[in-house]
Amino acid sequence: MTDSRIQHSLESVATRIWRLECLRVSAVSWAILTVAGATLWYLQTTGVWSSRWTLAALFAAAILIPWQVLRSRRRYWTNFRLMATRIEQEYPTLNTRLLAAMEQQPQVPGNGLNYLQETLIRQALKQGGQRGWERMAPLRAQLLTCTACFTALSTLAISGVGLAVTSPPLPEPQATTTSSADAPPDSLGIQVDPGDTEIERGTSLQVMVRFEKKLPFEVTLHHQGGAAVSQQVPMSQSLDDPVFASRLSNVQQDMVYHVSYPGWKSPSYRVRVFDYPALQQADAKLVYPGYTGLSEKQVTDVRRLTAVEGTQVTLAMYLNKPIQVGHLRDSENREIPLQPTAINPHMYTVEMPLMASGRYRLHLVDDQERSNKFPPEFVFRATPNQTPKLTIKHPGRDVLVSPLEELRLKADAWDDFGLTDLGLTYNLAGQESHEILFDQPSETVRQQSLDQLLAMEDLQAEPDQLLSFHFWAQDIGPDGQPRKTYSDMYFAEVRPFDEIYRSAPSPPGGQSQQQGNNAQQSPSGASEQLAELQKQIINGTWKLQRQVGIRSTPETWSADATVLRDSQQSALDQLSAVGAASEDPDAAADIDAIQKHMRAAGTHLAEALQADTEAAQVEAALKSALQQEQAAYQGLLRLRAREHQVSRQNNQRGRSSSARGSASRFQQQLEQLELANSDNRYETQSQAQPQTEEDSQQREDRQILNRLRELARRQEDLNDRIKEMQSALQEAANEEEQEEIQKQLQRLRDQQQEILRDTDELSSRMQQPENLPRMAEAQQQLEDARQNLTQSSEALQDGQVSQAAASATRAERDFKELREEFRQSTAERFSDAMKQMREDARELTRNEQAIADELKSLDEPKSRSLRETPQRDQLEEELAEQQADIDKLLQRMEETITEADETEPLLSNQLYDTLRDTRQGRLQDAMRSTRELIKQGFLENARNAEEVARGELEKLEEGVEKAAESVLGDETSGLRRALDEVRDLQDQLESEISRATDEQPNDSDAPEPQQDQPQQDQPQQDQPQQDQPQQGQPQQGQPQQGQPQQGQPQQGQPQQG
Repeated sequence: MTDSRIQHSLESVATRIWRLECLRVSAVSWAILTVAGATLWYLQTTGVWSSRWTLAALFAAAILIPWQVLRSRRRYWTNFRLMATRIEQEYPTLNTRLLAAMEQQPQVPGNGLNYLQETLIRQALKQGGQRGWERMAPLRAQLLTCTACFTALSTLAISGVGLAVTSPPLPEPQATTTSSADAPPDSLGIQVDPGDTEIERGTSLQVMVRFEKKLPFEVTLHHQGGAAVSQQVPMSQSLDDPVFASRLSNVQQDMVYHVSYPGWKSPSYRVRVFDYPALQQADAKLVYPGYTGLSEKQVTDVRRLTAVEGTQVTLAMYLNKPIQVGHLRDSENREIPLQPTAINPHMYTVEMPLMASGRYRLHLVDDQERSNKFPPEFVFRATPNQTPKLTIKHPGRDVLVSPLEELRLKADAWDDFGLTDLGLTYNLAGQESHEILFDQPSETVRQQSLDQLLAMEDLQAEPDQLLSFHFWAQDIGPDGQPRKTYSDMYFAEVRPFDEIYRSAPSPPGGQSQQQGNNAQQSPSGASEQLAELQKQIINGTWKLQRQVGIRSTPETWSADATVLRDSQQSALDQLSAVGAASEDPDAAADIDAIQKHMRAAGTHLAEALQADTEAAQVEAALKSALQQEQAAYQGLLRLRAREHQVSRQNNQRGRSSSARGSASRFQQQLEQLELANSDNRYETQSQAQPQTEEDSQQREDRQILNRLRELARRQEDLNDRIKEMQSALQEAANEEEQEEIQKQLQRLRDQQQEILRDTDELSSRMQQPENLPRMAEAQQQLEDARQNLTQSSEALQDGQVSQAAASATRAERDFKELREEFRQSTAERFSDAMKQMREDARELTRNEQAIADELKSLDEPKSRSLRETPQRDQLEEELAEQQADIDKLLQRMEETITEADETEPLLSNQLYDTLRDTRQGRLQDAMRSTRELIKQGFLENARNAEEVARGELEKLEEGVEKAAESVLGDETSGLRRALDEVRDLQDQLESEISRATDEQPNDSDAPEPQQDQPQQDQPQQDQPQQDQPQQGQPQQGQPQQGQPQQGQPQQGQPQQG
């Protein structure tokens, strides 16, 4: 038991603490109740809150709250040990003496405490002093708490008085209350708008209350939808008009509402929501024609569709509600009705054969005569069943062959739905046609490469004969029947062995045109021109023959046939002029035979022009005309000259002494002869060539690449947003946050739908006839990306965010891979440009070094002579030419920078840096200064300026080399690959030589080489010297080391047959 002195001291401390605690609790409680009373007073004054029991509840709380709080804290002042602990904390100098004194007990029951225990208790009591640890409840704190308690009680009393004054009166008799509250608005001068109404789901409802008489202080809108709890919304007062208004946003269901103010309530009004008919999703089922070999295809969520003509399209329309009528309407107001289905009242179907491209709008009308607000558009594109495309890879032009040559023919064939047969047709003029069928794989293929070797010796071809050939491919047409497509016809002219080409000196620049005109007026030139005209007639007849089966009536192709007949008559007239001018007596018989063939060709063309001729007869007449035209062309080959003089003329515009039409015939000889290059470097610059089909394809590829880049970027941004929403949905703490996230996910789904529509548009663009041959594989990859987009959209619709994120990520990866493939394909076109640019830069550096050497020789004293002035003029011309070439190179660099900016940014940036450094280095100024200084005779200064220009030109070359590596790779690696290819070709050549040697008779039976036969690498006495033609004999078998191959002259020798 605790000592009584200690217990008495602790009791006095507990009493003071309890009194202070009562004051504190009362002050805080009454202060809180004062705030609550003031709030209730305000609400009661404004009419928001009104209750007769408010005042009683307030004063009851003023008593019960302090009592309950003090009661719960009673143990703090009845527990002496806790009190002692608090005293020890307040007085640290006790050093636990008070706690130790409380625990002291007599050692012998019944006896008092010993000396040490008494001393401990006296020290503890002495520490408390006369006031008994007054810091535990100081007087100042008691006074302040008492003042606060009195203030709180006073304000509470004031709040109570206010509540008592504003409390509603006692209820009056029932009849009187009902009459006031249920009074109709019109009788009180109150107008509630819109009253009973209908609004579209998801829109806002604007409620307005207009007062004609006394204006209340406040008005409240009460609304309740379905089973939800009634909600109250304070209405806002207009500053100018006696109107209260409130707006309810995003109304999703039917609801009732009324308005009220203290003492009055309006009747309840009903709001009904409705939906306009709308399309939610459209799925398509495609049943392709049987000839395509394609299986049935399902396309979900489609707005744009591309399919081959004749495809049966079934659209399944999923609507938001049943409709009364619906149809697809095209631009010509033709309608295709929608048919309801029994399995789903919201599902309607429409079937249509896709025979032509068109745009359709979906129009819907429900049972309340409401139409869809925004009719969606469907774009259907019908692609024709394309004919096979044949691309001749080699030779790709008319060629000259020898009677012993082997002609290799290569072509690529492609068809949109598969090739059924492939072949090559050839014939020598005047002989029957021969056909070679290529092996077809067991399964249908869309693309196949063709390769065939024609040996002229096996065909028994003779000089001046004409070999014509063409490839053909067969597929299945729209009618289900086989359909053949033919390539252009090409010619191989069998050249004689005794044909001689001489290297003629280049004429002056001003005489080249005159020389060309003289050549055209010569008999050989006229015959060459006539042969070119006859070749064009053959090609025109062949083209018209191929189109007869396609065009339906003779009127559609009669104009072409008329032009061919007139051209044949013109050729016949020119042949008469050639025969009159010819001095060769042996040519008369050939001219008569040619005239006979031309007249026969004209007769057959006239037969084809008859109005009542059937297509089969027209085709037969054109076939006969074609045979006669080829025979005439073969006769013209016999009239050509056997000896030619060729030279390189200015700007390569005149390549032979014959007419311009024979330039292509002499192209090979010009490339093999080593002719002096005396080009006039100051000719007028040639005009830009018109845009070719290849340029159009490259532009289309760049546009598609840009579209893929945009889709990939948009899909990447969308994926990031979906992942953010996935994390936010997992961390959402309440339903409101989840609803907000769901709204954002719905907006993301709309964005995903937009990307899906743009993907369909891009896919339709890829399936265009001009793009499909080279984009078929890419279009299939785009279909895979579309499938992932559809899955992502459906997952967002179902709330499966994780699955949507996975599908969207796959779609993004597909877009990026497809974009990279397109980027690489479009970058290939810069390879040739950069190769040429790199070679030009190297050539400019070499030329600049040669100019520097010439300038140095002029500057040396020993070179002073009368020839210095002509040499200086020549050096000025070389500098002018060098400067012009530099300008051309810089211009090409600017064009490449613009073209490569989007597809090859690395190449564009490197070229831009090089061009910028060149401009800043003032290369062109240094070139102009060098030229002017040479012209003025300041050779030492000119040499310094040229050195500056040479240094800048070397930097330009280095920059072009670095830029070329970005698309061409390291040149060392390219040379290494080229070396490997050369070694492979060398192995093949040695293998062929070995096989040919095994087939020849033994060396003992072979004759010894004669003295007049050339030995290996040793020119003989009879061998022609440089610039001296000799009629040579062709060698059979493989060429030996040091000897020229067939069709290739030795250096300094003329080209021979």
